[in-house]
Amino acid sequence: MLFKKKENKKLDTENYGDQFEIKPLKMVVVIVNKYQGEYFVNLFVKKHGVSAAFLLNGRGTASDEIYDLLDISSNKKDVVFAIIDENKKEDILRDIDFRFKYSEGAKGIAFTTPLDSMIGVLLYRFFSNTKENIKKGE
Repeated sequence: MLFKKKENKKLDTENYGDQFEIKPLKMVVVIVNKYQGEYFVNLFVKKHGVSAAFLLNGRGTASDEIYDLLDISSNKKDVVFAIIDENKKEDILRDIDFRFKYSEGAKGIAFTTPLDSMIGVLLYRFFSNTKENIKKGE
C-alpha cells in the first residue's frame, strides 16, 4: 500500500468543557448613529482580532424630547454585535470610549454581557480563535 490511511480522531464534543480549557467569552454591543457602525466592525476585526462582528440596521424608539435631551439627531441606528475574548474587553471598551469622545458623529452606547453557553464546538472555537484544543491540567 503506497498511501497510509489517515486515522480520523473524533473529538468528544459532548464533554468538551470537561476535557479542554474554555476561554470566557463576552458579547459586546455598540449602538451608534447610522453609518458609524462600519468603523466599529473594522475596529473589532482588524485591530483586536475578533473573528466576526455583525452590523445590523436599527431604529430608536424614544420620543423626540429624549432625542433632544441626549443631543441625538436621528432615530436611525447601526447596531454592532461581536463575540470577544473576555481578556480583550478592557482594551476594546477603551477604544470605543475614545471614539465616542473624539468623533462628533459617533455618539452612542456600548455594553458587554457574558456568554454562559454556546451550542457547537466548532462555533465556540471560531469565536474564541481556538486553533488548538488545550487539555485541562496541561
